[in-house]
Amino acid sequence: MVRNTKKILIFVLLTLVFTFAQAQTAETAAQIEVNGAVIENGTISAEEVSSYYEYYLQYYGTLDPLFEEPYVKAFILNELVKERLTEYFARKDGITVEELQANNSSVSDEEMQSYYNDNRDNLMQYEQYVDFDYAYFETQEEAKTFYDKAAEVGYDKALEESSVVENDSYTGLKKAETGEAFVDILFGNYDSPIRISYSDDGSFVFRVNKLNDMSTYELFKESQIYNDILGQIVIQKFDQYITNRIKDEKIAIKTSDGYAIWIAVAKNEDMQKIYDIFYPVVFDKDGKVVTDDPWLLSGLLVSIEETEKIDQYTTEYNAIVEKLYNMGYKSFAILARMREISDSEQVKLEYNVALSNLLLQDIENGNIMSVFQYLYINIGELEELTQSENSQIRQKALEYLYRMYKVLGDTQSALEYLKTLQSENPQYMDFGAALNELNQMTDTVGGENQ
Repeated sequence: MVRNTKKILIFVLLTLVFTFAQAQTAETAAQIEVNGAVIENGTISAEEVSSYYEYYLQYYGTLDPLFEEPYVKAFILNELVKERLTEYFARKDGITVEELQANNSSVSDEEMQSYYNDNRDNLMQYEQYVDFDYAYFETQEEAKTFYDKAAEVGYDKALEESSVVENDSYTGLKKAETGEAFVDILFGNYDSPIRISYSDDGSFVFRVNKLNDMSTYELFKESQIYNDILGQIVIQKFDQYITNRIKDEKIAIKTSDGYAIWIAVAKNEDMQKIYDIFYPVVFDKDGKVVTDDPWLLSGLLVSIEETEKIDQYTTEYNAIVEKLYNMGYKSFAILARMREISDSEQVKLEYNVALSNLLLQDIENGNIMSVFQYLYINIGELEELTQSENSQIRQKALEYLYRMYKVLGDTQSALEYLKTLQSENPQYMDFGAALNELNQMTDTVGGENQ
């Protein structure tokens, strides 16, 4: 699902910026060749890919350099290759790009009917939706009065004559995304579209304007998901057309192994096949890693994870993780994987420092309940590291225990770890400022409790 969301956004960005001039650079991301010769406009530069990638970063911010960046850039490169090939085939056939696409991507009503029949159960379970209006009241009595009025004179008239706390409309609420308390009242079989729901936190009166349970093909055609699926099938059919012509006309698309493996991942090709193809490029006959290409290594790692065969390929998996770690890649994505296979103090420290930084951000944003399970493990492992014989590891663990307890509001524990750190290394940080901050926090809490 995440991949599909990314693909949609990348596609939108590409359609917005394809009018930009193509950058020329000595570094090539891909070349499209026929009979050994590069086709017109068939060289795609790494700089061109990067220029589109920058637009993606504006939406998502910094991405992991081993798993997210190569995925996005590979998708962009693949879209650019398809664009150039579409132009090439259109010129060769003497028609416009639009005509080529229309001639090779049409979807019949029979095909959509077939899709519906094959997926009816899933559509009814996950895609049925309701459009409704609602009025909110603080008391059950107010809600019941409005409900009776709406049943008598109509919802809109009752709304005009009532002092509603809040009212609004909602379209396209899926049953699968509806809170359990409201599923029956919104999706149940009632004689009237006017319905009432009571709770301790307030009461609602609903008017159901449309309920689409996807039970028939005609109802499916009325939904937004129909248009979404239709669009996906159009793209899939044209992509398959391009793929077939590439094979039939023996067109070669030359790129690096790192790009090639991630293009395969982005296209959601068979992960076992990806592993089998690229294994000999990563490992020699003795099982030793023979490449320093980080994208190639991370791509093979993903193929193992996606096939859920880490146990079967444990030796290879661990070798790739250790290789990337030893190459200096210390993002949380790698440290988390490294922590699974190593119990060394250095790895444990690096992982927990990275985890602490994520937890600190979540806690500061008020999301403490969502990270509770990680919090206890994090603090426990940092506590273990305070017993290390390595002073640098010990002091870093003390620093992060101080920081974690401070953000949690436990100033007493934070003070204890801070003083222990100060006694070990008085030059480690500005202890005066840190102590003043803790004292201010203590005074603030004390004042609030008076």
